[in-house]
Amino acid sequence: MLALQTNLAQGSNMSHGSEALALWYLRLNGCLCIPNFIVHPDFGSNPYSDIDTIGIRFPYRAELSENPMPDDQPFASMKVPYLVLAEVKRGGTKVNATWLDNASLTLDRTIRSVGIVLPGDVPKIADILRKRGGYSDQRIEIAIVSFGSKANSGLQTHLPQLVQKSWDEVIKFVFNRFSAYDDQKSDVSQWDQDGRLLRKQFDAAQGDVAKFQYLVKDTWLSPTG
Repeated sequence: MLALQTNLAQGSNMSHGSEALALWYLRLNGCLCIPNFIVHPDFGSNPYSDIDTIGIRFPYRAELSENPMPDDQPFASMKVPYLVLAEVKRGGTKVNATWLDNASLTLDRTIRSVGIVLPGDVPKIADILRKRGGYSDQRIEIAIVSFGSKANSGLQTHLPQLVQKSWDEVIKFVFNRFSAYDDQKSDVSQWDQDGRLLRKQFDAAQGDVAKFQYLVKDTWLSPTG
């Protein structure tokens, strides 16, 4: 199995590991993504903070006009534009402490940079995000989405609208998407190298979800991945 994994990963030039896996999960769920979103200060040249991936999903998203591909929850139930602020960890889920720090204004700066709400609404929305992990109104939904090996119940209590996604959930979704829509997801010549590797690992698993989980975790989520 190790030799198979090594051969599959050889030449992939994978640069993000777990962050790239999260990005592809978001992408397969209809999100337009910006990886490594840098939050700049008003003064000075050093980056203020960063968001592993920012994604936006629109409410009428449908891949295929007949038999549209079903997206995962909570994406599939969104009736308004859905802004995702993703925090990615190989281990248990966490949220960057600077995001929740009232003094840092990281979330204020991020939302203002994205430009999805009126400037005057930014402080209120950022404050709700810091307190609840999510924000919703009739126009927009925003969520901090934390990826990791397992969900953190204490974190969920502190941030009740936080979305937590385990790697097992992510990998199972990718496997099911590739399985159910093999015709549409088999020609990956225009995908980036991370996406092509993910598809190659799916093909190597030959319909065995446990084998696919092993290959993905060993390549994308290992300490050296």
